Amino acid sequence: MTERSPLAPQPIDQLRVVARRGPLTRARRAIAEGRLTVGFTGGSITDGWDSTWPGPVASWLATTFPAVAITAENAAIGATGSDSACLRVDQEIIERGCHLTFVEYAVNDSEKATEQRGRTREGLLRKLL
Repeated sequence: MTERSPLAPQPIDQLRVVARRGPLTRARRAIAEGRLTVGFTGGSITDGWDSTWPGPVASWLATTFPAVAITAENAAIGATGSDSACLRVDQEIIERGCHLTFVEYAVNDSEKATEQRGRTREGLLRKLL
């Protein structure tokens, strides 16, 4: 019997699932109270509305929770990475009271060194938390 490489896809019944995120307590509370503010931060694939993914996500939320007033804050700027977001997130997301924030910097952070990319993304997430 040959040993399976740890990088090879594992059969679904052998995957160990680890839930690391919390239960979205702030978002659930805001939905229960009837007002949800959603934040988006990222690069060019997040910047914009109808031609990118934030618009459909906000529309899905509005359709799924019709009794909730949904406000969306799109703080994405094309050609920027998570290092830029660390400098802007306080004013553009946190101070606006976002209950739920989507972060996307996969494209623009790809050229950064792994350690730098990890540190700036961690800093951004710590600020949001």
